[in-house]
Amino acid sequence: FKDLHEFVAGAASGYLGKAIAIIGGLVGLGLGAATGKAMPAITGVVLAAAGTLGPKVIDQVFAGAII
Repeated sequence: FKDLHEFVAGAASGYLGKAIAIIGGLVGLGLGAATGKAMPAITGVVLAAAGTLGPKVIDQVFAGAII
């Protein structure tokens, strides 16, 4: 499982994770602008922030939980 964790963590915190976060943010902002509603735009920004910060937060939670 260590190899799987390293692969997924590397992909999520590397260029793949950043690309997914940027695309999610842009899609949300685009949908918000197209529909004139704020919720898709807010969702896109939150998705981008979660995609950027998520892997680091998860690593810190599990690093602190290991005894």
